[in-house]
Amino acid sequence: MVELIAQRPWTGFGGGSFEIVFPTVHAPPVGTDRLWDKAHNSYLTLWSELGVIAGSLIPLLLAIIGWKLFAALRRNRRLWLPTATGLGCLVAVGTHALVDFSMEIQAVAFWLVAILAAASAQCLPRSANT
Repeated sequence: MVELIAQRPWTGFGGGSFEIVFPTVHAPPVGTDRLWDKAHNSYLTLWSELGVIAGSLIPLLLAIIGWKLFAALRRNRRLWLPTATGLGCLVAVGTHALVDFSMEIQAVAFWLVAILAAASAQCLPRSANT
């Protein structure tokens, strides 16, 4: 993966191209008797496919959302459950993405977005009319 990223660090090879370009650098000690169609690290996949700058935007956005949820959790103890749930899911999926391709599975990505949207909505300030 590091070799793929080093070949095109700024532009990457294009979204969804991992299984096409990985065989060009696939060599021992990584098992050559199997087909590797996923990188088993979502962050390395983003960097190899989109480049370092564009591939860092999604993790950066998730980090910002996590920071805002953490700040809201510290600020407002009354609505702690949705905020803690969103933060917990973000940490779990983000950590798991270091060793597997969980965020590349559509169901996981959709559920994560839905949970983060619900948790973030609870963090918004209430209007004076409600």
